[in-house]
Amino acid sequence: MFDWNSTDVIFLPIALLILIGITLVLYGTLRDKSKDIRKIPLYVITAIILVLEVAKQIYYIVIGYSFWALPLHFCSLFLYAFPLMLWAKGRLQYCGNSVALISTSMLLICFYLSPDSILGPSATANFFKEFLYFHTIVYHHLALLFLFVGLSLDLFDFDISNLVYFWISFAFYSVIVVIFANILHTNFINLLENVIPILEKLRQEFGMAIYTVVMFLVGSGGGGLVFIIERSIYMRINQSY
Repeated sequence: MFDWNSTDVIFLPIALLILIGITLVLYGTLRDKSKDIRKIPLYVITAIILVLEVAKQIYYIVIGYSFWALPLHFCSLFLYAFPLMLWAKGRLQYCGNSVALISTSMLLICFYLSPDSILGPSATANFFKEFLYFHTIVYHHLALLFLFVGLSLDLFDFDISNLVYFWISFAFYSVIVVIFANILHTNFINLLENVIPILEKLRQEFGMAIYTVVMFLVGSGGGGLVFIIERSIYMRINQSY
């Protein structure tokens, strides 16, 4: 936690200020427009994220593919949630909305508490030197921008039913990622071993089955808590107008 290196201290605040600046410009320009117009920046962000993912997959195919490149990480949820939120209809759209909101909110918290655990060590120092570092930095900042723009332009749905849609979506994702993590022996979302000492001790002492259930409960419970807090703030702001 708080494992910022000397480059992070310079790079990340500047990047955050850029995101805030873009958000303020878009808010000032689009706040009075129709919802369809306000959603345009989210379409652009989503398109760039998808292009980046295709570029990453091609890169790994060229250099020698690794199962780690499969889009099964927690932050890979953006690849599915953003398009569902923007283009799907009915319950799939609700799932996309809930996962997009909650996953990016959890990213925001974890990102600035421990950027190295999200980006990897020395990522900011090698931003202009290595494609994978460039990709992960831009990718995660675009996800944060999606959150900032979506919140500022009132594009997220905060109906309480979204909590259920998130839990259903997260359960579906968890089943898939547990299967692939064990079949491919790849540590997606710390399922096979954990960098957090207390959770790793739990895994070693109680076994993988109990550990896997606890990890699911931590993820779904943490996401639910984040949504409830955000919804409370959203409702309070709306009541003040």
